[in-house]
Amino acid sequence: LVAPMDRVKAVPKQAWEFFKDRRDWVFAPHKSYGILGWFQHGIKFLALLVAILSWAEFLQVSPASLETRGELDDVRIIQLVVMGVLLAVYLGGVVMRYVSAEVFAFAFHVFHIISHVVLLLNLIYQYDPSTYVYIYGLLLLLGELLQIVSLFTKCDDDLVDVYDLPMNLVWGYSSLLVLLYIIFMVLQVIVSTITYSGFHGF
Repeated sequence: LVAPMDRVKAVPKQAWEFFKDRRDWVFAPHKSYGILGWFQHGIKFLALLVAILSWAEFLQVSPASLETRGELDDVRIIQLVVMGVLLAVYLGGVVMRYVSAEVFAFAFHVFHIISHVVLLLNLIYQYDPSTYVYIYGLLLLLGELLQIVSLFTKCDDDLVDVYDLPMNLVWGYSSLLVLLYIIFMVLQVIVSTITYSGFHGF
């Protein structure tokens, strides 16, 4: 019993050493990503633009329309929970980007989190944000699938340098995101079919 407790007590110290010994900040996106990496970031950039457009529509929502928005149904609440979990996972990704210490990747990840917050607000306040939700979700699902492909094929050999973390952790992180996006999109189909009686987003 003593040995496991000693290992638990050592975790904070090990975590501190891990962050303390990370490399210095660099700005070298041209050295950090291969073809698939840049393609993935391009897709996520498109998703960011979708989030900006959804924000513009969100700003047009009047207080009166918010009052008549009505209660969220159970499926939408579950979808909000999944979106919240995705946001939490991406917040954890900030730690990974901090460890990698590449300025472009870190800044892009922060904007990515902001786009998630915007979509989360749209899911809460917009009556039918399906157009943005479908496009945003599909783009990010495609982006994370490309991440899996790059890991599986080792097309971008410098991917390890980007994260500077054990590859098992990177695999688990990317796989979890793909699973969550699939669940999120399935829930969106259910919401569109039941709540809005059809695919109003297309």
